[in-house]
Amino acid sequence: EYTPLQIKQALISSGVDAEELRTQFYNISAEAMTSRGLNQKTVDDMMKQFVGISESIIGFGNVLSSMRSISNFSEYTYKHSLEVMILSLVLAKQLEADGKIKKMTQRETMSLAIGAFFHDIGKTKVPFEILEKPDRLSDEEKKEMDTHVNSGHFLMETWIIPALQNNFGNLIDEKILLDIVGAHHLRYDGKGYCAPEIDKGNVHILKDVVELAEAFDAMATERPYQDRKHNTTIKK
Repeated sequence: EYTPLQIKQALISSGVDAEELRTQFYNISAEAMTSRGLNQKTVDDMMKQFVGISESIIGFGNVLSSMRSISNFSEYTYKHSLEVMILSLVLAKQLEADGKIKKMTQRETMSLAIGAFFHDIGKTKVPFEILEKPDRLSDEEKKEMDTHVNSGHFLMETWIIPALQNNFGNLIDEKILLDIVGAHHLRYDGKGYCAPEIDKGNVHILKDVVELAEAFDAMATERPYQDRKHNTTIKK
């Protein structure tokens, strides 16, 4: 844990408008939870937990600049990243309560939150006209889009993890982060795709949580070529 003074100094040294990003962060968080059909008690409980996690993520310059790189590049990707992080935490907590996964440690919870937020960081390396194309992608454009997994794994390993280690020390699990970013399009049945560095037979279960959260968010989002599906349909 860091003192308010340390966080303030880190924000100042980051050279970005942290307050604006923080406001946007919380507004999207609350909107995402209510718009995805969660009841008010769940939203309230999650926001209490979310405050501590998000303040830690926002509170340091290198991590904040990484977040801002997504925000500046694509507003949709930034909003999607936040929503997937929130849904991943909600889903994991429900799986805990149902006894489907063991209770997460603080380290696992923080790694899930950070990995889920940065799962699409590789999209900052995809040409903007492909990323923001209002219509369905061609086969060639889809191949280009799929490279975001390899790019994301590289960025997580060489850029984000070193920054996180400076800020959080033992509060992050490198394997969880790399599995989430490098394998969030690898399905449990072995279909899909992942970064070549991923050991397909030994992927952390929290990767599956993020994959499900991302699928839910994608189906629940209105796009020019896709109507938003009803929550009941998505859950089924």
